[in-house]
Amino acid sequence: MKKISLLTVLLVCANIVFSQEIAFKLGAGLSAHNHKSDQVSSKLQPCGHLGVSYTHLFGEHIGVLSGLEYGFYKIKNTLTDNVYTSYLVDSEGSAFEYRVNTEGYEESGNFGALAIPLMLHYRFGEKYKFYINGGVKFIIPQKLHKTSNAEKVVLSGYYPDKDIVIENVPKHGFGTVSGWEIKSDVEQKSTVTLSFESGMYFAIKEKSRLYAGLYLDYGLTDMNKSSGDKEKTSLIEYSPDGIENAKSNSASFGSSDKIHLLAFGIQVKYAFDLRKKQKEKPEEVVEMQKVEKEEEPVVKEEVAVEKNVDTVKTEEPKPIEKEEVAAKDTAENIQKEVVEPAEKITKEEKLQIEGVRVSVNPVLGSTALTAQARKDLDKIAKIMKKNPEIKLEIIGHTCDIGSKEANYRIGMKRAKVVSNYFVSKGISRNRLKEISKGKDQPLVPNTSEANRLKNRRIEFKVVE
Repeated sequence: MKKISLLTVLLVCANIVFSQEIAFKLGAGLSAHNHKSDQVSSKLQPCGHLGVSYTHLFGEHIGVLSGLEYGFYKIKNTLTDNVYTSYLVDSEGSAFEYRVNTEGYEESGNFGALAIPLMLHYRFGEKYKFYINGGVKFIIPQKLHKTSNAEKVVLSGYYPDKDIVIENVPKHGFGTVSGWEIKSDVEQKSTVTLSFESGMYFAIKEKSRLYAGLYLDYGLTDMNKSSGDKEKTSLIEYSPDGIENAKSNSASFGSSDKIHLLAFGIQVKYAFDLRKKQKEKPEEVVEMQKVEKEEEPVVKEEVAVEKNVDTVKTEEPKPIEKEEVAAKDTAENIQKEVVEPAEKITKEEKLQIEGVRVSVNPVLGSTALTAQARKDLDKIAKIMKKNPEIKLEIIGHTCDIGSKEANYRIGMKRAKVVSNYFVSKGISRNRLKEISKGKDQPLVPNTSEANRLKNRRIEFKVVE
């Protein structure tokens, strides 16, 4: 047990040092001394706890949780009217059967306890976010402050060697007491509980969360410090110095070898994320570093146009197309937009354009177009040539990494890259309008890297 306790302390200390989330918790519910005795009935009583927890996360979903809690518990037990016996030796050295006959026996009490949790943490969900914690708690209880009372108590002793019953010698600890009541303190052993927590969590600010849910603690080990002590297995201890000096054991402890703590209820936690986003370089920083070095983004595939036309950034180096080679010679050789007979754009064609979401290169901070993106843009260019009366809004979006201003700039750069591509395909620039929404309109919640990649995109709106 000492080795387990030492290992637990080391794990908790390590978790605190490397914690990535700290939470302050408050809980309330019901508790009882749970036991197997048919003679004792335990009633659920109020309980509560407060504490601090530390979580070390391995990614976005899984982590290890520990911390420190202080709990306050109340108990209430009633005893069935019966005769309870134990075998003792009196002050003269004679063995006898000690009998306790009760009527209307009841006891109530309270105690505090320190708890050290050690749990696995798992959270999941997109629109609705849930968490599950499971593991153990190491509980160190204080003394149980208890008040015992009964309508009537009869204390007697049966001496089998003489075959006599002594029940009316108060000065030797035998007799009848009406309206009996006594206060006492009962020692308890440290225990280990199987613990479970589950509920929902909500993002309050960028680096804070509110957890709300249920908890359950069930004792795996015995709390009865008197287990195996025959002198304390009786409900009321025998006192040879007089009936008035008799002390009470717990009804649970006196009639059952093992006692387990039971507690459950609701709890809330307010957590702060301590992680620093150093592993990912913010998107706007990458882009701004590029801007400092050059006015226009350098790309692997370039389309040269007249001097006042931007270069286009694409994903892979490919041979320059014939129409692009021709564009290098002179601005007069830029592809003239082919104007086909004017027809009003159909609903299907409009949906084909506005249904396209062009994803950028998955490298963080990139504005390069993928091969699939170029194919999608070629289809849009073909529809625009067929419908020269329409104009197009090109809308750039980003994920949530970085400031609002910097993400606005990146969104605009992405829109311009697409606009330049359309110009290289013969679409007049005055039909194109670049717009940036930055990080204001995410397609999906920015809760994972996969979702952030989906939010780095370009969308389109047809203006007739």
